[in-house]
Amino acid sequence: MWPSKNLFVSATALLMVLGMVSASGHDSNAPYADWMNSLKKPDFPLSPCCGPADEYDVREYGPSQRSGIAFTAKVISHDGRTEFQVDVPENKVIWDRVNPTGHGVIFIQTGDADQAVVCFVPAIGM
Repeated sequence: MWPSKNLFVSATALLMVLGMVSASGHDSNAPYADWMNSLKKPDFPLSPCCGPADEYDVREYGPSQRSGIAFTAKVISHDGRTEFQVDVPENKVIWDRVNPTGHGVIFIQTGDADQAVVCFVPAIGM
């Protein structure tokens, strides 16, 4: 016996939505788009790191002496002119992926009053 039509329609809709979410992370013509789309949160390995507005380049970063914080990073804003500093928690660092960009890459989600590091990939050689 076949599952109900509603179950089939629901499952099909879910698969379509999941396909759109994974395909829309970055413009496929952007440099390193495939690599960025492949990154997963180190603390939630089934969840992607990014959305198009969440990725930032890191100008420089260094180790932190604070408990639970791996790095302090100077992040380049999307306008390319201003910078801001952010602490990178240890559980947000992706240690097991080669970073082809040549610089640190960070994914940050901003809310009304705060910002949260989602993922950080150190530069080559770190």
